[in-house]
Amino acid sequence: SAPEEIEPLLRELLSDPELELRFFLPESEVYVDTAGMPVHDDPGDARVRTPVLRAGAPVAMVLHRPTGPQRPDRLVTLVETGGLAIEIARLRVELRRQLAEVQASRARIVAAGNTERRRIERDLHDGAQQRLSRPELVLSVAQPQPDRHEPLLRAVVQVALDPPPFGVPSRD
Repeated sequence: SAPEEIEPLLRELLSDPELELRFFLPESEVYVDTAGMPVHDDPGDARVRTPVLRAGAPVAMVLHRPTGPQRPDRLVTLVETGGLAIEIARLRVELRRQLAEVQASRARIVAAGNTERRRIERDLHDGAQQRLSRPELVLSVAQPQPDRHEPLLRAVVQVALDPPPFGVPSRD
């Protein structure tokens, strides 16, 4: 069987529909289900927990009904025989989790970039609007008496023809 099919295969071979295979992720030191979601141990769960070890390190945990007296070593034999498949399945689950974390991280980076882009657009829009509306306001004030406000009008025209670089305050 393919490594992903190990849990249903163990259920079938042990005639235990409640059997659950949990994979140990050493980096985060948590157990996850076959979908890669963290699982917590339920203290009220009466199932037996049989660890799956490879080279002395935990790989998985099999939660199952107590085995009958006729074949108490059956699960141990199955786990030893399928140990490599269980480890491969664990590695695949871990890889899928890491890929999901990378995708989520990329989504956060794109969202942050979009937020920053909108902020910059807003700042540019507001700054340009301010620079364009200020001369209009000055001209509307100076229009009734142009001779009296000639220096101001000249300054407005100069700024309009040669605006200061963006971010540099103008000499108002």
